[in-house]
Amino acid sequence: MKSRSSASLFLLCALIINNFTDSSACDFTVAVGSPVTINLGLDQTDELLWKHNSQRVFKGLVITAPTKLNNVKLTTDGSLIIHSVKMKDNGDHEFEVFLSNGKSKAKKSITLCVHEKLIKPTVDITCIDGTPSISCEVEDKTGLTFSWYKNEEKMDENSASLRNIERDQDYECAVEKPIPSEKSNKFRLSTTKYSSACDFTVAVGSPVTIKLGLDQTDELVWRHNSKRVFKGEVSRLPTKLNIAKVNTDGSLIINSVKMEDNGDHEFEVFLSNGRSKAKKSITLCVHEKPPKPTVDITCIDGIPSISCEVEDKTGLTFSWYKNEEKIDETSASLRNIERDQDYECAVEQPIPSEKSNKFRLSTTKYSSACDFTVAVGSTITIYLGVDETDELVWRHNSQRVFKGLVITAPTKLKNVKLTTDGSLIINSVKMEDNGDHEFEAFLSNGKSKAKKSITLCVYEKLIKPTVDITCINGIPSISCEVEDKTGLTFNWYKNEKKMDENSASLRNIERDQDYECAVEQPIPSEKSNKFRLSTTEDEEELMLNSSPHSPTPLQTQQT
Repeated sequence: MKSRSSASLFLLCALIINNFTDSSACDFTVAVGSPVTINLGLDQTDELLWKHNSQRVFKGLVITAPTKLNNVKLTTDGSLIIHSVKMKDNGDHEFEVFLSNGKSKAKKSITLCVHEKLIKPTVDITCIDGTPSISCEVEDKTGLTFSWYKNEEKMDENSASLRNIERDQDYECAVEKPIPSEKSNKFRLSTTKYSSACDFTVAVGSPVTIKLGLDQTDELVWRHNSKRVFKGEVSRLPTKLNIAKVNTDGSLIINSVKMEDNGDHEFEVFLSNGRSKAKKSITLCVHEKPPKPTVDITCIDGIPSISCEVEDKTGLTFSWYKNEEKIDETSASLRNIERDQDYECAVEQPIPSEKSNKFRLSTTKYSSACDFTVAVGSTITIYLGVDETDELVWRHNSQRVFKGLVITAPTKLKNVKLTTDGSLIINSVKMEDNGDHEFEAFLSNGKSKAKKSITLCVYEKLIKPTVDITCINGIPSISCEVEDKTGLTFNWYKNEKKMDENSASLRNIERDQDYECAVEQPIPSEKSNKFRLSTTEDEEELMLNSSPHSPTPLQTQQT
């Protein structure tokens, strides 16, 4: 008996059953809402039998199909058009056409692969081996290929990221397969110019006021880089030099400096009797007016940071602004930046520049966080604080679901109702409800009252799992069996008490104890039937009581 038992256990441990169904090639790969045209060569008097995943969709005269199926129409060449495909249209479609005498005319099978329509991706900065690179950001990149564009010309690159990017070039990306997305906004690493600092530092075109204590009857000698600019009575100065004037407090004003005014200026003032009254020397450093700087991304210790970009940063100090408020930072770069905040920079010294354009690290709409994680058929309640006289605009993945008076929503949307506290209830969610939902409520005068965005993650409802025997390193263990365990966590129960174990399998099981399992996340499942390794008093018989599909009992020899 021991030999038979050992052989049975060996066979059980060696047996691995793979129950996966291979996905066939897609004849049509489309986004939700797209039309699909299937050429069937139909005549109006033919009879059509249409099955979807082996379930009958339509059977009858071709001429009646558009009446019975409001999402279908026929073309003059005998093609059938599905106006706007839905997620539930995904799968295999079989068509058979019969003549009026009942004889088969044609057969056709197609596989339709439907995907949620992708919103426009974003180009974000990342660090690859310490080098700033750019990446095409969508929520889940699994199985996707991308296209990149440089100055609107397509590049030979299909990966999600792009290295060796060049400054002052426009880059865009898009998802290419399985379904194309809209192009991202353009992304550019910009290089700007600026001038360095000096003693008395001004930009071209600026006025300069030099206090000299001049009187109209005084004589002035003015030299620039040792060359005489003016000698004569102060009252005559504006006539001889149209760029200069004297104000009432005796200061000399150069109206609009030029690049050639750069350098050393010496002034000596004499009284009418020829006696020296005052001397003054200044160094005037004139720069081209600095253009507006740009905020760029950089890597500091492998962490993406932002920097204020000008041609030469030597000797400069900077000012930074977050949401238009100045922050305490004067260096050229800024670490620990936050997403969804507006940053600007400017050169502060030696010459102030205009502020840069605002820079924001945006959180893409494909956010992995789920505000609601539910199974198909569940009810969700979203608090909006709306009144019946408000107007509501509701968008799902950027497509409008509803626009109108709140009081009319339950009439226009059968799966929706409103509560007395202003919440919106979706009665029975579907797979196609998955994604981002944006709500905006307006008062009767058109003024915005409230905004709310949620991410709804919908999963197929899990059937009750089963506990099965498995072998881990040759030791019989038990596992919680569902079709696909990817991304799932589990609960285990021993004698109806929850255990500290979240994996799909359980080792070191004890005899004569009741074990159960359930899926815990992303959505809970019903508990499995109880599983017990039983030892009978008569013959120590190993009983596997987990489910009707469990192996037959294994006989063991009493020791």
